Amino acid sequence: MTLPLALRHWSAATAGARDAVELLATDRHRGLEGTMARLGKVVGDASFLVVPIDALDQAAIERAAAAFFLAGGSARVCLAGTRAALEAVDDAAIACERIGLLLDDVTVDTPLSDLISDRIEAVRFDADFVNRAARNMRLGCALEAMLSLARDLGLCTLGADAVPGGGSLAGRASFDYLPSTIAPPASARLPVKRELAGAWGR
Repeated sequence: MTLPLALRHWSAATAGARDAVELLATDRHRGLEGTMARLGKVVGDASFLVVPIDALDQAAIERAAAAFFLAGGSARVCLAGTRAALEAVDDAAIACERIGLLLDDVTVDTPLSDLISDRIEAVRFDADFVNRAARNMRLGCALEAMLSLARDLGLCTLGADAVPGGGSLAGRASFDYLPSTIAPPASARLPVKRELAGAWGR
């Protein structure tokens, strides 16, 4: 019996943009490479696939990405991790135009220099930070400033949806992607209505 994949779906904030998918856990029987091969057949027309890499070595990352594409995966593979994990990824592993890096768990303590790195294409804000920023004006200002910098740099942003609009500055803090509890069927997804910004479907 084939077990269901452990996935989280992300909804694009822009109307008509493609949604994204995140791998939450590796199939222990297939390993990451086998899981990615399976994902390559079922991920559909997602804008990108988030894959956490904090506990992976370089060789495992390269094999997993190759397995995904060989299986027919068309989504961009987004390697997600802390600054230390991303720094350990060799440039050769992301030379392919279909692979990018996502800085994960961004909080108020994250140095802005981490966001400015040329290798970073996307950032995911820590959910607890977003929730606290929704109730604290100073943290809300910090979140808005970091989001503004990310937008100016052309980075794709992922965040929490605990508070509509996000942040304490009502409606000003917004993310490109928010977690969704249910993935819409492929037939229900709308075509992109405007030119995609960069490699990310927003």
